[in-house]
Amino acid sequence: MDVLRRLRSGYRLLGRCDIPALSGDSVEVMDAGARKRWSPAKGHNLPTGHRFRVLRVPNGGQVALILLDNAKPEVLPGWAPVKVQRAR
Repeated sequence: MDVLRRLRSGYRLLGRCDIPALSGDSVEVMDAGARKRWSPAKGHNLPTGHRFRVLRVPNGGQVALILLDNAKPEVLPGWAPVKVQRAR
């Protein structure tokens, strides 16, 4: 599934992930890697959630995820960023 970032002028493809077909309007992925040990200064650092909106193209077309708030696409299963090609 494509993962997009919303820009003022449209969308930018960030990469792709392995998420099966979705029936809802949004997805939240918990980042278990963000969990750290308890410390007296900070207490417990709970896992953070990363929210994505499900974008459906009309007439049963493609489905994509759009980052919401400060979501990090790296938490998505099977995340593979798109290689950026530089202009020569």
